[in-house]
Amino acid sequence: KPPPPPATIHANFQRPDFETFHEFFLDLEDKLLDECDDYWDGNDDLVDDDEDDNNTEEDGVPIGCSITIAGFHPQWQFGCENDDTSIGTNADAAIDFEKRTPHPTISIVMSSAIDALLNDETSANCAEADDGSGRASAPATERIAASNEKILGGIGIEQLKQLFEEEVLGCPENHGQ
Repeated sequence: KPPPPPATIHANFQRPDFETFHEFFLDLEDKLLDECDDYWDGNDDLVDDDEDDNNTEEDGVPIGCSITIAGFHPQWQFGCENDDTSIGTNADAAIDFEKRTPHPTISIVMSSAIDALLNDETSANCAEADDGSGRASAPATERIAASNEKILGGIGIEQLKQLFEEEVLGCPENHGQ
């Protein structure tokens, strides 16, 4: 029997609430990190900084050592990572929209791709004159987060809510049409 068309799948899909998704995401992240920690704890003699980071399960290296995951959800709220009681109780903040998507999503990125980006960024920054701001030495991810927070804050929470409702959640593709 062939699978149902995508619209049928979407119509029957029950989206997990943010708390359930967030708990699942944190459990997955912990599991991946624990597997990686256990592997390196038992294989300290294998550490080689020049080794290719594109390790796979076939190499005996757990996948958690080779990937970075990020969670996204339609009701994402920052500030929930350290205080489980705050999930779903915080007022929306502009930065929350950085990780809001029409559907719960977990992004999986090879750590080597992030390392390559950071190495390229570091090389580019070293070539530039230091302007005294400290920006050149700040990790790329911190600068990206600060930039996102500034831009989203500048747009404002009400406009972000409206844009998210109309342009993201209101998209016909998200209604199986």
